[in-house]
Amino acid sequence: MTTRVQSRPFTQINALASGGTFSYDLSEGLGYSSSAANFYNQADAFTIANVYQSDNTGKSDQLDTELNFVGSYYSEYVNQIRFGVRYSQRDSEVSEPFFGMLNFSASPLLSDFDIGVNEGFYFTNIPALASTLLNGQYLLDSNFDPADTQFASGLKIGSDDSNRLAESSVGEDTTAFYVEGDFVYRNIDINAGVRYVKTDVTAEGAANVDGVVNGVSERNSYHYFLPAINIKYHFTDDLFLRGAYSKALSRPSLAALAPRETFNFTTLEGSRGNPSLDPFRVDQYDIGVEWYFHEQGLIALTYFNKDFSSLVGSERVFLSREVSNETGTSMEEVEFTQPFNTGEGSVDGYELTLQSSLYFLGEEFENFGFTVNYTDLDSEAELTTQNSTQAQPFPNLSPSSYNASLYYDNGVFDAKLSYAWRDGFLQDGLDPEDNFPFQEDYGQLDMTMNYNITSAISLQMQVSNLTDEALEYSSSVVDALSSSIDTERRVLVGVRYKY
Repeated sequence: MTTRVQSRPFTQINALASGGTFSYDLSEGLGYSSSAANFYNQADAFTIANVYQSDNTGKSDQLDTELNFVGSYYSEYVNQIRFGVRYSQRDSEVSEPFFGMLNFSASPLLSDFDIGVNEGFYFTNIPALASTLLNGQYLLDSNFDPADTQFASGLKIGSDDSNRLAESSVGEDTTAFYVEGDFVYRNIDINAGVRYVKTDVTAEGAANVDGVVNGVSERNSYHYFLPAINIKYHFTDDLFLRGAYSKALSRPSLAALAPRETFNFTTLEGSRGNPSLDPFRVDQYDIGVEWYFHEQGLIALTYFNKDFSSLVGSERVFLSREVSNETGTSMEEVEFTQPFNTGEGSVDGYELTLQSSLYFLGEEFENFGFTVNYTDLDSEAELTTQNSTQAQPFPNLSPSSYNASLYYDNGVFDAKLSYAWRDGFLQDGLDPEDNFPFQEDYGQLDMTMNYNITSAISLQMQVSNLTDEALEYSSSVVDALSSSIDTERRVLVGVRYKY
């Protein structure tokens, strides 16, 4: 059983500037520096608008239990039969205690309070920040009595209350039964089986109905039969024909299922989960030929096809929520983004693989070799938002991509130079504004080297993005570059010891 607990406390103070100045210098590219606001020396220039404090806490548990049985028959047609049962449980709890927002109707200046400053230790060698930034927790601890400070939301700083709309508890129980076997008929090898999967989801949280917050509990269940078969036909000892068919599914994350919501009090935008999400499912098959023409030589060509259903998209919902800010408390329409099951999709294409040592050039080249892999595919997905349903390429798949490597390995020293290329592709589907974010074409050159000093100690070096390429992203709305990320060249040098 695996348990994870995470806590992220923070305090935020929003201030309105009536005097101080800010400046940013972007002339040198992506790097920047800032003349950070000096709250300590310019306290008369800032008016406190509100104070917000919370401690986001998350806990997750996962339990997996599996029992398998194996029977060996060694008959003419049946080699082995296997069957078993597997039970898994996932639980997630999220809470936001010590939540609150205080509004100042008198609009006091920072100079009216003991504001304090952050210790320089926290910001050493970070040019965009300064030790004169306001310490929000210090302001709270020095000036407010949690027992007397009441918030428009009904919560107090430092209290044991919590933001119920940001709380959730999700449990997922999955039981699976399977049976499979290995069969042989003349020069045909067959592996076939079926798995039955049943999943029950229970999600608890809170809902705001006409300004009243009450607890909610939602349930969802689904079950599927998932068959699979793999067939291998031997033309010779080195030449094979392979075919496979299977059904599979991918469950949504517990975070996506959580009936909780968070939103920004200023922009009136937020996100919420959807306990009714079903897994997205796929029917897939492939057929290919493999020829092992040498001890280290392979040529393989494979055709594949995948049909998807219950894809997960993103939709907008507008809900009325109580909002507290510097102007007071009121009911406002908040725009939430939430996941939902949308349309279908399909992918089909082929993959070509070639790998070999350079033995054919002579004995002195037998430690050198290469690998090449090329994939070409067509894809289409029905992506649905609040506004429309549109056919687009399947997210995160490039129409074509390839990998090529050159290597040397004599058992003591080995080195590899690898280049990976992929065409531009649609990212995680369209957003609620019908904007299609694309990543542009990208290629990257990497290098690895390893030297074995002894059988236990080796020196290693890895260089990623040798040519210092940048990732570029564009938007379908304006058909122009929207962002560029320079990951830079990365070098890792180390010593490995095996014992």
